[in-house]
Amino acid sequence: MGFFSPGSSPNRYFGIWYTNVASGTVVWVANRAIPPTNTSGVLKVVSPGILVLHNSTNHVIWSSNTSKSASNPMAQLLDTGNLVMRDGSDSDQENFLSQSFDYQGETFLPGMKFGKDFRTGLNRYWSSWKSVDDPSLGDYTNRFDTNGYPQILLGVDEVYYEYELVNSSVVSRMELSPGGMIQRFTWINRTQGWVLYLTTQMDNCDRYALCGPYGSCNIDNSPACWCLKGFEPKAPGEWNVTDWSDGCARRTPLEEMETGFLDTPNCSCTAYTSLDIRGGGSGCLLWFGDLIDIRQCSENGQDLYVRMAGSELGMINLNPEKECTDEKNGQDIDLPLFDFLTIAKATNFFMVNNKLGEGGFGPANKGMLEKGLQIAVKRLSKSSKQGLDEFKNEVLCIAKLQHRNLVKLLGCCIEEEQMLIYEYLPNKSLDSFIFDYDMNPKISDFGLARIFGGNETSANTTRVVGTCLLCVQQSPEDRPSMSTVVPMLCSDMSLPQPKQPGFFIERKFLKADSIWSKGESHSANLLTLSYLGPR
Repeated sequence: MGFFSPGSSPNRYFGIWYTNVASGTVVWVANRAIPPTNTSGVLKVVSPGILVLHNSTNHVIWSSNTSKSASNPMAQLLDTGNLVMRDGSDSDQENFLSQSFDYQGETFLPGMKFGKDFRTGLNRYWSSWKSVDDPSLGDYTNRFDTNGYPQILLGVDEVYYEYELVNSSVVSRMELSPGGMIQRFTWINRTQGWVLYLTTQMDNCDRYALCGPYGSCNIDNSPACWCLKGFEPKAPGEWNVTDWSDGCARRTPLEEMETGFLDTPNCSCTAYTSLDIRGGGSGCLLWFGDLIDIRQCSENGQDLYVRMAGSELGMINLNPEKECTDEKNGQDIDLPLFDFLTIAKATNFFMVNNKLGEGGFGPANKGMLEKGLQIAVKRLSKSSKQGLDEFKNEVLCIAKLQHRNLVKLLGCCIEEEQMLIYEYLPNKSLDSFIFDYDMNPKISDFGLARIFGGNETSANTTRVVGTCLLCVQQSPEDRPSMSTVVPMLCSDMSLPQPKQPGFFIERKFLKADSIWSKGESHSANLLTLSYLGPR
């Protein structure tokens, strides 16, 4: 413990460092903000138990803080690296007047507490050096955030993290580097050096603010940094040589009265997202000011909604009543097209308590439009095997099959996600018999549904028409032609034995009356999928 000058700096600091091992490795600095430039610094213990550091003009440049007092105050440096102020006759750590462990720097030692004491308001946190030669406050701090976002909070009086070494002979420290990385080092006597034992940086994208404001990092891309949609590099020259620190700027400035984003009393936020609800939580997280340190995840990420100028939305039309068109066939299917924001608001931003279920297409959520109409929204999941073609087919098919006994398709959304908007069925789920408020079946036999009205309960069947013959032969030449089928249906003529159907193991020898003679198996389980029975 004493005064030192780091590296080539002429400034003088009062600090604590290792002596027996790792000599010169500083773990704590007192006067980080105001260093004297000569050797005239003086450290004193004054009543009622405060440690004071004076410069050459006897001005106080640093002091400890305490609300307690002692009749015989003394300063003591413990073997743990903790500089404590205590009463000379009381060594109980609960009665310490002050301690350096409460005012941490860039180093976190065993026995230090990291967190907040709600009784005193003391917030113990790490703060990086500005550089290896400058212990003043750097660009990064690491602290507990107790504002209510999802995290582990233990205890009522105090929230903190602390670690101890199982083997007391091991020398280890954690450090918040000037670059913003949390690293843990262990001293190796054999090599007489520190070895990096653990780091929170998994890859280059873990470097804080690597891509600057509104820049996003994707470790799978080369280069890793890119600008969000609607933004462009603030300094293109530096950006092209992989200096992304200046980040990105908006192509179009936000107007003062931008509407259609998140409706909150304070509409100055620049982005929002739903809190991680996988564990059953809920809520909304808002950002104000520039967005810094964005990372694109290949999986298990969450959507971030960024405020944009209206002109940047391009083809996104905020009119929810626009009609949907089958562009491939040029066919108007007369189906309303809803914008994403309308559906998001209707479902309370797809909150988990509005979830109706999930199938192969994706999750289904309940919602209510501004007009009071209850809806069920099917969202095409990113992990779904169904693609855009299946989505289009469902829209085209169900839109044309509107019927009083068929669940009504109210519209679709094709902006940020592919979604189908159905009428909400309050009395049952979509995987069973479905009823409306009056318990009328919404899915029934479509043939019978056309025969009798909604107030009728029965109908007479005068004729049953079914499938009397099914041709499933693999080779077209083995199937009867229509000119042969007509006499079969109109007469009592005896029918020839049909050729073997597809997906059937054929005999290895050739048959004279079969054109298809390839003995290849088309069944994975060696079983036929056809059944031959009497007429």
